[in-house]
Amino acid sequence: MKSILTKITIVIVILIPTIIVSLNNGYFNNSGFWLNVWSGNIGTIVQLIFITILLEAFVKKYSEEIEVKSLRKTIDFYRSRQNDISSQEILLAILKLNEYKITKIDLTKCRLQREEAHMIDLKLSDLSSAAFVSCRLTKAVFSKAVLVNTIFENCVLTDSIFKDSQLTGSIFRNCNLSSTDFTNANLSGIEFSETILRDARFDNAIIDNADFSSAFAINAEQLINIQSAKNVKLSERLLIEIKVFMPEFGE
Repeated sequence: MKSILTKITIVIVILIPTIIVSLNNGYFNNSGFWLNVWSGNIGTIVQLIFITILLEAFVKKYSEEIEVKSLRKTIDFYRSRQNDISSQEILLAILKLNEYKITKIDLTKCRLQREEAHMIDLKLSDLSSAAFVSCRLTKAVFSKAVLVNTIFENCVLTDSIFKDSQLTGSIFRNCNLSSTDFTNANLSGIEFSETILRDARFDNAIIDNADFSSAFAINAEQLINIQSAKNVKLSERLLIEIKVFMPEFGE
């Protein structure tokens, strides 16, 4: 709306001198007055409107770049702090960056606690050594993200996506990961402690040295299409089920 008003103002400013001159010379009553006014200034009007559009686009782009830098600095400032205020500020910065279609964010060693967000997008982000405590992040996107030694504790991450991500050495403790997608993910050394894995997908994932021994609601069919499964810890029940489909599992 503001942009439209700006363009209208430009047109009026251009036309005013012509109208004043015409009034002083008695041309206003001429039947071709308005046609002459418009045709005599159309080129200038179009040029100025075009210039205005370019300037607005430049100013918008510049303003966005300034704000993005500010949001990244906000995350850096609160990175080492571990309290509710820092957690809220980091989440707000992430959500604002998502509005600018930015998902690759440095969140190493950040801590989010008691936060809630739906469809937060952290694709390609680095979350190494970060911690998420008592958070509800449904349908979150962590595709191609780096989550080395990352901790999730008492979190709800249902329907989230970890496709092609690196989760080596990470821990999910008392979490709900129902319908979460770990396709092509590297889960080497990961620990699913008392975590719900109902309908979670692990197709072509690497689960070497992973610990599923205390995971809930997981069955053999979820793990028969994995890429590698050396020294995996499973409950006795689950191991027996998997051996029916894959006698060589874990070897």
